[in-house]
Amino acid sequence: MGLTLDENGIPKTAEGRFEIAKRIVARAEALGIDRRDVYIDCLTLTVSAEQDACRETLRALHRVKTELGCKTCLGVSNISFGLPNRELVNSTFLTMALEEGLDLPIINPNIAAMTGAVRAYRVLAGIDKNSSDFISSYNDAAPVVKPQQASFSLEDAVRGGLKNEGAQATEQLLADTDPMEIVNSRLIPALDRVGEDFEKGKIFLPQLIQSANTAQVCFDVIKKHLSAAGDNRVSKGKIILATVKGDIHDIGKNIVKVLLDNYGYTVVDLGRDVEPQLIVRTKYHHDRALRADDDHPQKHGGHHSPCPCDAGAAKPRRQQQVHRFCGRRGADRGLRHEDRRRLLLPRRQGERGRRQARAGINGIQINIQLTQSLWVLRFAL
Repeated sequence: MGLTLDENGIPKTAEGRFEIAKRIVARAEALGIDRRDVYIDCLTLTVSAEQDACRETLRALHRVKTELGCKTCLGVSNISFGLPNRELVNSTFLTMALEEGLDLPIINPNIAAMTGAVRAYRVLAGIDKNSSDFISSYNDAAPVVKPQQASFSLEDAVRGGLKNEGAQATEQLLADTDPMEIVNSRLIPALDRVGEDFEKGKIFLPQLIQSANTAQVCFDVIKKHLSAAGDNRVSKGKIILATVKGDIHDIGKNIVKVLLDNYGYTVVDLGRDVEPQLIVRTKYHHDRALRADDDHPQKHGGHHSPCPCDAGAAKPRRQQQVHRFCGRRGADRGLRHEDRRRLLLPRRQGERGRRQARAGINGIQINIQLTQSLWVLRFAL
């Protein structure tokens, strides 16, 4: 460990301290010491007496770290000597120094603000992967303990966010268990449990995302198995999914997509932060493709009208339907809210209406069946 001072004392400027650091590193390497094993202390001076000294210390630290490739250390609490509320000054300075490249802060580990600043910085800097250390330090609830056995159950893998173990457990179950039985009796209950833990504050968002990703890996194994077995089920319908414009979070959407895929629906995923016009246009064009398959308009020289969202398109009745689809023309007239789950069903009359109602009821049943597993969706909304 080397200190950036010499016979003339501590230089006032970052440049002066950096020059001393260079000499220390050169001498260490001459003695056979790798510079990566050298810690340079750029020395913290009290800010109450020399306010500019803080910035000079940080500048010197940054140069030592980036230009010399050494480790760095600082005695943090020196910065606040002579000031009130020293803990606040110390923790703020510590965070600033960590951002400049401080490796070894000399602090009192019994002061929560100081250790907390280090933990929070490690999360924000991406050092503490999945915020694991931070969560374990501040989660008052019983921690989720990853099983230690050689083999994992599917539920353990999902709860622990263990992708490889989840895939292996799924493959083992597929040897003698129906794929949809695995989905309904194993995967979805495991997601329910994770969702309950999240809502109760027993786990946090990084752990929730890990569990969701593990479940998706398990679903992918099931889909691959079905495809290899030649199970080409007829699609139950087509559903367009998107995260609306202004919302960049798509955790819930992705889980909804995986579940709908495995329940036999064809999902058109538009991604996140999607313009409402694109959602409507996609619905319109998919509807038009279905009509083309049924009606074969080319036999009659037919021509489909453009989407009302497209520039210059005619708007009469189709525009009314698009407005209703977007919810702009009084949702109470044509749509009703179902069980606070954002499920909208058309109120229509006649045989066509009854057919659509039956389809809607099927949708409700599926929605209810999946609602307990779409805990992320509730969070995202």
